[in-house]
Amino acid sequence: MDIALHFLTFVTLFLKPVVNQRITLHDGSPLFGHEVYGENGKLVTEFLGIPFAEPPIGQLRFRKPKPKQPWRTPLNATMMPNACMQALIFN
Repeated sequence: MDIALHFLTFVTLFLKPVVNQRITLHDGSPLFGHEVYGENGKLVTEFLGIPFAEPPIGQLRFRKPKPKQPWRTPLNATMMPNACMQALIFN
């Protein structure tokens, strides 16, 4: 019984439901964010990993960034995307 009470207390106090917020950018691109508590204790909606430019592949490599074209499927901005590969150099 004691373990069940501790578990119930943990679930009640520390786990909160994830609330995804869907918004539409000024160009019509939909995306999802999620609510988090900021450093000041206020609840804010956070959007992570929103692309600002087209990927630098092909003719775009080593050129100035081209603005990202609008997308139609909702972008999941609730977590950071995978990072680019980096070379590990040890001396």
